[in-house]
Amino acid sequence: MDATELPKYLLQNRKAFNHIEGYIKPKRTLSNFAPLLQLKAQNLKATLLMLFPNAIMEKEKELGTRYQKADLPRRMERLHNLIGDDTDIMARIATRDETVRYDLEFLRRSSLHDMFSDFDRLFDLYLKDVRMHELAKDL
Repeated sequence: MDATELPKYLLQNRKAFNHIEGYIKPKRTLSNFAPLLQLKAQNLKATLLMLFPNAIMEKEKELGTRYQKADLPRRMERLHNLIGDDTDIMARIATRDETVRYDLEFLRRSSLHDMFSDFDRLFDLYLKDVRMHELAKDL
């Protein structure tokens, strides 16, 4: 069953919930499930919890490699501050040693860059794109 069809079945029973979790896009989540929440008169803390497991990844992909390249120095600096430089790898890169790309330490360090993305900035951009503040005001 499509989750967005649930409200029409649940509203028939006039059932209201104090907690709903949503995994679909914000506009669809709000329009479909906000009517199922308890009224403020019933429960001031009734909550519609929306999860965004892919929002940051989607936004970064949408921004493309240009964003990733621009953000790379900041990521590398954070990585350097945490685990330092590997002078052997740096020397091999500087001399254009092709075997470095098969080095396990090089691969490990390369995979760590994604862990240092500016997640707050990307999520803020995502919220702006979906107009979250406007959507919430419309309820």
